[in-house]
Amino acid sequence: MLAVKTVKIPVHYGITRRKLSVLDSLTARTTYGVWIWSRLFKEHALKGTYADRRLFHARVKEQAKLSGAMAQCCFDTAAWMWKSYREAHETWRRSLSPDAKAPTGGFASCCGGSRSSHSRTE
Repeated sequence: MLAVKTVKIPVHYGITRRKLSVLDSLTARTTYGVWIWSRLFKEHALKGTYADRRLFHARVKEQAKLSGAMAQCCFDTAAWMWKSYREAHETWRRSLSPDAKAPTGGFASCCGGSRSSHSRTE
């Protein structure tokens, strides 16, 4: 699944074109850095540890033309994205198994029952 997200940054009308181009360039490089890290997470099954970052940090830094701190920020963002994806995927996989318990929270906890007990009868 491909998700496209847009960030809206408030900009004062007095900002020059050069400053806007620098901002556009920085956000594009940061987005590219996160994409590179995400691809590396997928290809090498990275877990988001410092050892993982150490393996590819210089490569991402050079390829995306980012400073060390920005490359680390991109790594942190990609690590957070992959962690939340894996957690959501595991929750989904558990919900498919027939002997899975109902998850805490959600419909069952707020409405006091399962979906089947609230279905319409015809």
